[in-house]
Amino acid sequence: MNHENVQYMELGTRIGRGQAFGLVASQSMAAVAKILKGLRDSGDFKSTGLPWDRFCPECIGLSRVRVDDIIDNYEQYGDTYFHLSEIVKISPEAYRAISSKIEDDTIEIDGEKVAIVTENAARIRAAVNKMRAEMQKAKEKPSRNPVAAAHTRLGRCVAEIRRIDGAALESTEKARLRGAIEDSILRLMEVAERLAA
Repeated sequence: MNHENVQYMELGTRIGRGQAFGLVASQSMAAVAKILKGLRDSGDFKSTGLPWDRFCPECIGLSRVRVDDIIDNYEQYGDTYFHLSEIVKISPEAYRAISSKIEDDTIEIDGEKVAIVTENAARIRAAVNKMRAEMQKAKEKPSRNPVAAAHTRLGRCVAEIRRIDGAALESTEKARLRGAIEDSILRLMEVAERLAA
């Protein structure tokens, strides 16, 4: 068997392994994330002749944006994020907000480190939902400091703009977004100059 055929077989095996892991209930997303990261980082997907943005939907069954999100979450948060998200639905933002309570596949609940496993699912769900409610309440509570409130809102706006995938935008949308950013920068610079006077 020639080298090229061996590469195709290995690639097929890895894709199949990823699909199989997707069916496994325990730790499935963490395993899938590892495989997807390996496929992208090694460049092995190129042996199909497809670019990454076509390989993802045609061979993996997910959009490139979704696959990249899975890999990004794995790179930022590791297995623990996926283990927790299999117990309770949690966004990367919410995970980041409660990350100080998470360490080595455990979550701190009422001062106790609780293993992030299905046996503790009910307790973990209740704790995460309580943390979410507390965060939401803190967001809704009017800030006594208008500067801090403005800073928070600006931070959210910038984060939202960063999440927009420029590669997925059509050229007219890219131009609109760039124009909005440049206009906002000019307005903010005017405010900054007034404050400096």
